[in-house]
Amino acid sequence: LSLSLVPRELVVNRDCNASIRCQTQESATFVWLFNYGPLPGNVPPALGDSLSSTLSILGTGPRNEGLYTCVANSVLRSVSSSSTSFVNVIDPPLQMSVEPTFLHVLVGDRVVLKCTAEQPCPGPKPAYQWMRLGAKALSGQAKVETKDNGNILTIDKVTRDDDGVYYCHASLYSNIAESEVELRVDELPVPIVVKVTSLQSLPVPAGSPARFLCEASTNTANLYWTYNGQIVSGGSGNGHFVVRTISNASLLFTIYETVLNDTGTLTCLSDVGVSSNPVNITIEMLKVKIQSASPLSVSNGTALSVLCYLDCSCGGAQLSWSRVGYQSLPSSAVVTLGNAGRSLTLSFPVATTDVGGEYVCTASSGTQPPAKKTLLLQVS
Repeated sequence: LSLSLVPRELVVNRDCNASIRCQTQESATFVWLFNYGPLPGNVPPALGDSLSSTLSILGTGPRNEGLYTCVANSVLRSVSSSSTSFVNVIDPPLQMSVEPTFLHVLVGDRVVLKCTAEQPCPGPKPAYQWMRLGAKALSGQAKVETKDNGNILTIDKVTRDDDGVYYCHASLYSNIAESEVELRVDELPVPIVVKVTSLQSLPVPAGSPARFLCEASTNTANLYWTYNGQIVSGGSGNGHFVVRTISNASLLFTIYETVLNDTGTLTCLSDVGVSSNPVNITIEMLKVKIQSASPLSVSNGTALSVLCYLDCSCGGAQLSWSRVGYQSLPSSAVVTLGNAGRSLTLSFPVATTDVGGEYVCTASSGTQPPAKKTLLLQVS
C-alpha cells in the first residue's frame, strides 16, 4: 500500500496552527497516532476521504511536539502502511517597534512613548519592561501601563534628569526582543568621569546584544572606538557593529546580535590623547541540545527520529552524530541536516534491537571546545 505524508518534518511557531496530510492511491481507512499513542487534546479528528486524511493541530504548544504517525488500512486488500512526521514547536519570534524612536522636548513637556511587540499567531501577550541606558532608574513621574495593542510609558513633566536612551524590553516564552528610543531634554549633562562601562555582564551569551558606553569628562573631546586596534565607525568592523553618539561627551558601542567571532578588545579614545582601559569582550561557549529525553525507549520495528540542534548563535559550528563504542553509525541510520545547518536529525526507518546503545551529538567549531549531548536509545 503506497502512502505519502507531507510534510515529513515540520517546524511551527508556538500558538500557530499546523497540518499534516496523509494520502494513498487506493481506498483506505486512516488512523493517526501521536508518539505511538493517542492524539493531544487540541488536535481535532482528521478530515478527508477514502484517499487522503488531513490532521490539524490548533494552537500548537510543547505538548504537540513529537512524532505523528498516519496508519492507512486498505479497504480492498488486507494490507496496511504507515508513515511518520516529526513536529518541532519553537517559541515565536517577536516583531518589536517603538514610537517615536527619537524625541526632542523641553523641560516640563509631556512625553508619551509606545512600545509594541507582536508574535505571528494569536496567543498570550508579551510581558513588557522599560529600562534606561546605564542602569538608571525611571523618573518618579513615569507611569507605565499595558494596553491591548502594546505598552505605554508616560512622563507628565520631564526634567533634564529624564534625558537619555530608553529601552523597551518584551519577553514571551523563551524569546526576548528589545527596541530603543532616545529622549533629548535640551542636552545631556557632561559626564564626570572618563571611563568605559559594560552595560551587561561578561561573558556575553552568543546571540545576545552587547553595549558599552564611553563617557568623557569634557564635551570638547571627540571620541572614537577601536576594536582589536582598528578604528570602528557605525557599520564597520565585521559588519554588525553600531556606534552612536549620545552627546558631545559620550559614545555608545553596540553589537545587536553577538557571535563567537566577536571576542576581542574594545577601547575608547579621544582626540586629546586620553584613552580608556581596554575591555575584553568574551562570548558564551557552544551549546547543543537533543529534543528527546534520555533514555529513549522504542518498540522493535518502529520508525524513529531524534533531533539535535544548536542552542546558541554559534556561527560556523557543525553538528555530528556518533555511537559510543563504534567507529561509525549503524548502516540503517539516516542523518539529515536541517534549519540551515543548525539541526541534525538521526533517523532509523525501522528501529531494531541491534541499533540500541549510547549516541552522542557533538557541536564543533574551529575556535571553541566541542559541546556534546548524550542519548541512550533502548529498543525492545
